[in-house]
Amino acid sequence: MNLESDLDLRILIEEVVQTVFLGHDFQYLSKSRDKCTASSFARLHAHTHNLPDSNILSDETTAGSHELVKKQVLVLLDIKPATSHIFHSNGGALRRILMNLSGNSLKYCEAGYIRVALESKDAFQEDGVTKAHVTLTVSDSGKGISQDYIRDKLFTPFAQEDSLAPGTGLGLSMIKQIVESLHGTIEVESEQGKGTEVKIRLTLTGAIESSDPVKRRDHQEVAGVAQKTSGWTVCMVGFSRASDEMDLEHISPQERAGHLWAAAAGRLCTDWFNMKTEWELNPQRLPQLFMVTPEGAEELMACIKHQESSSEPSTIDTPIIMVCRNAAAALYMAEHSPLGLHGTTVEFISQP
Repeated sequence: MNLESDLDLRILIEEVVQTVFLGHDFQYLSKSRDKCTASSFARLHAHTHNLPDSNILSDETTAGSHELVKKQVLVLLDIKPATSHIFHSNGGALRRILMNLSGNSLKYCEAGYIRVALESKDAFQEDGVTKAHVTLTVSDSGKGISQDYIRDKLFTPFAQEDSLAPGTGLGLSMIKQIVESLHGTIEVESEQGKGTEVKIRLTLTGAIESSDPVKRRDHQEVAGVAQKTSGWTVCMVGFSRASDEMDLEHISPQERAGHLWAAAAGRLCTDWFNMKTEWELNPQRLPQLFMVTPEGAEELMACIKHQESSSEPSTIDTPIIMVCRNAAAALYMAEHSPLGLHGTTVEFISQP
């Protein structure tokens, strides 16, 4: 039985990470369903940098629901553009690797970020077959792993550094076997109290000639949008952009998550859609697109009101994309954000 088929690795990663993240998010909602209502949960997730102020939440919100906000983990997908992300491989094996790594990160990360990155080098020919070197990286700001455990027991079946943690201890052992069956390598770097990074390096075969036309059409659609947006200016509002001299190693996991989020969003606009990014609002010069976080909504509203009250008012028709940290926050902002009240097209989307 042939388990290999053509697959879009970009879409596979997005689907797996989204599924694992939603399951994890739902688990916390289920634990607190007796302590806060769904509306309270949405409000809690709409304010993700710090614990909400008392005037944001109703009296029904209890200590149990505050725990949801304390465990705020930002999940980032950072996929670099490539000629093609469609390969001929074992999709089940790749899904198992991603599910385990992202699940582990969510399990041991209390605050900060989980970043899933994909990089595919330019294709090359080997024995008449098109191949590409692919690197999959899963990193987090979790509790980390001791160097002794990495050296002696990391890939040992049924071993866990914390014997009281849930699970069987088979995850990394199984991943190592799967990676080796795909003729790849796995590297783990970790520091206790700071986080873990796992790199999977694979050499994958390119898609066969009769590849699914739907997958190829998806790539063509992205390229078509990039042609339309090439040269546009996008203003990034509410993102916490790191300065060049900032040392990301000596700031809190939450702050580092914000900076990584800004960097990934900026690369998405520049690398995928050929846009220029601006990081400061200029009421005198509107861009072709706004990308805003919930934290930047008030600043953007002030800019819109300034335009509307100018001596020569103009119609504010610049589209807005609001990027929220999870689906609950996107739902809440779609229902309560005033940004859509000015005749402007506003799209609410969620990470990851």
